[in-house]
Amino acid sequence: MDMKRALAVLIVALCAVSSPRMPLTAAAGGPTIDQFLMPGYPTEIVSARKVDRLAWTAYEHGQRNVYTAAAPAFNPVRLTSFLKDDGV
Repeated sequence: MDMKRALAVLIVALCAVSSPRMPLTAAAGGPTIDQFLMPGYPTEIVSARKVDRLAWTAYEHGQRNVYTAAAPAFNPVRLTSFLKDDGV
């Protein structure tokens, strides 16, 4: 599998996993900050030159973490454990 196709598969998989499962409106009639922070999305995606491996940062629930995935399964592995949204 070439790296462009692997990257496309990874992005689709991440979007499917992080799809929001929340009501469209809050009880007060408008969206809440939690609804804006809930959907995760990958940023800064890079690939290795000599091996089939990807790395990216993901922004989820106001937290940024670094992930990697290697061929052939491209299962994501979190490399950092920033589990608290401290505003940085």
